[in-house]
Amino acid sequence: MPALLAGAAAADVSDNPAARCAALWQGYAQYAEISTYLSGAEEARTEAARFRDVAVRETGDPAAVEEWIAREAPRRARMVEAYVYASDRQSQEVFERAMSACR
Repeated sequence: MPALLAGAAAADVSDNPAARCAALWQGYAQYAEISTYLSGAEEARTEAARFRDVAVRETGDPAAVEEWIAREAPRRARMVEAYVYASDRQSQEVFERAMSACR
């Protein structure tokens, strides 16, 4: 019986590439909404929703996906801010790698 229960455990959303992309796009949207340097918040939210839908299909756990994105998106927004506003080189490199994977 424990093996059956283990199979029913929620998927590790953090390992799902689509969920990571959804959080990235959502974070971009959050920063774009308050930034004088960025635009495209609406388009970013659309991309976030597209990746979220893929993550839900892949994990089968909409609540876990939503929770993970909500928790991670503010971190992604801070990364975008560090790149755009503070010209942080490391944030720029991480952001550009992530965006190339999330197209």
